[in-house]
Amino acid sequence: MNASKIASELIRIARQITATGEPDQDYDKGTYDSIVAALGRVGYHATHKEFDKYQGVYLSVQDKKGHGATVWTLDSFVTGQPKPTGAKYRSATLYDQKGFPFTANKGDHFQLPPNHVFKGQTLVLITMDGKKKTIKNPKINDLPGLHDVRTTIEYKAEPDTVLVMWIEDTPESEKYHVRTSASTHKTDAAELIKGLKKHFAKK
Repeated sequence: MNASKIASELIRIARQITATGEPDQDYDKGTYDSIVAALGRVGYHATHKEFDKYQGVYLSVQDKKGHGATVWTLDSFVTGQPKPTGAKYRSATLYDQKGFPFTANKGDHFQLPPNHVFKGQTLVLITMDGKKKTIKNPKINDLPGLHDVRTTIEYKAEPDTVLVMWIEDTPESEKYHVRTSASTHKTDAAELIKGLKKHFAKK
């Protein structure tokens, strides 16, 4: 097989791996290392690994008696102090009577008269602090302008990372937040440690 055929075959294999969601261990290992260290300080032995691209990263945890637990990462998000933008809303959507969404940007409806009412429709606004505001049969002046909506958030400083974690074989409602500070790089795993203590106490 010549060089070009070998290269083509490698590309084909890489595409297959990506398509099937197989793990490539390309995740934020530093964050998980800090979680492992936090668990180690209270007597737990833990390792982390990516299961696949769909189910994500998990922790294998053992207590001093050898009891094991698997901790899955369900979600992640960042949090911090946002920069002021002047925007009022994170999102704005206009829904018709069947629930189909339409643009709620006032400028996109410039052809309508200034007293137009969207009869039978609903305007849903999400404020910058996450509150939901609903207006039935909104008037065109209820629609936000272009600069009133900002879908992305910029922070004054690098935001902290929060992982939402769940211990396998426990109620799905029992989720634990693990927060890593962007400024100190320290990890607060107190919620998860409390959950693990509760889980291992049942063994």
